[in-house]
Amino acid sequence: MDTVEHDNIQGEDITTYHYISSCKRQKTSLVTHVLDAQGQIQVEQDDMMRLFTNFLETKYSHQQMDKRSFQKLVSYGMPKIPEDSNTELDHPITMEEMRETVKKGKRHKSPGPEGICHEFSKQMWDVFKNDMLDVINNMHMEGVVSDAQKHGHIVCLPNKSRPC
Repeated sequence: MDTVEHDNIQGEDITTYHYISSCKRQKTSLVTHVLDAQGQIQVEQDDMMRLFTNFLETKYSHQQMDKRSFQKLVSYGMPKIPEDSNTELDHPITMEEMRETVKKGKRHKSPGPEGICHEFSKQMWDVFKNDMLDVINNMHMEGVVSDAQKHGHIVCLPNKSRPC
């Protein structure tokens, strides 16, 4: 929860301190330029959004998962889940579950291998939430994983807090 949301009582005006803090945070987290694949610096917002969109489309393009890759993935010592818990885990991930997971992320952490920090996920939640839910549920329910996803870091997120 954002400091402003946490410290303010519902319906109360924002304090000058919180307003100034919010403005400073926005300025420090603003992306002002991006280096494209040709080594050119892009500073226009439309160009930066196009580069970012193309990057994510390429990274998460669909590819049917092969059995060998899946067997290799599950052979890395993941704990076995009791059979009665499996039915709970077969349900699609809900928007609320994904929102709670994003909300729990800590601030000021290093970005992941894709270069996206957690603050970005929180800040851009309304923009990418539907696409991200589709990607995650497509992986979860259909077994569709891109080549880039096969070589990344995968974390299992159960649908309930204690699946075992």
